[in-house]
Amino acid sequence: YDTTPIQEPAYDEEIWNTTRACAYPSNQVNIAANVEFLESNPEVEEFLSKYTTSTALSSEALAFMQDNEASTQEAAIHFLKENKDLWTEWVTPDAATMVEVALAE
Repeated sequence: YDTTPIQEPAYDEEIWNTTRACAYPSNQVNIAANVEFLESNPEVEEFLSKYTTSTALSSEALAFMQDNEASTQEAAIHFLKENKDLWTEWVTPDAATMVEVALAE
């Protein structure tokens, strides 16, 4: 669809509670996993305990996809290349090295 994004005022609790004439409030996102799975995969539990994201990061990825007619895989690669300081905090040094090698190929 040929659409035009509408810019809205930033979220403001007072405005939201009265007229809702602003951006939506941030939503809490819960990360859940099966206990048996985590016990069998401690590296996944470690990753999930360090993982963080934000609406801004999601919006950047979606904008990249739209602006570049990119696939989710292309957006993921773009994210990894542009946000090394963030995602390398989520993974082990060995995993970070493997990702960097794969991105260089």
